[in-house]
Amino acid sequence: MLKSKEMLLEKGVKKLKIMGFTQVTKNTILTDEIYQLYFLSFLNNIPNPKNNHEISAIQELKLYIVKLLEI
Repeated sequence: MLKSKEMLLEKGVKKLKIMGFTQVTKNTILTDEIYQLYFLSFLNNIPNPKNNHEISAIQELKLYIVKLLEI
């Protein structure tokens, strides 16, 4: 599952860089509030997760971000 999370983080970073967020990294995508919101939107819009590991990774990352945003 760790591999699935890493892949999702890499895809999220790539997507945000395309959108113009050139400073985003795998670390900052989970620490910067703006990046978190865009990444959460990205996770919510993944069309067809490939397998149960990816589904679990998406759910865990979404839950993690939501908890961070509540603080």
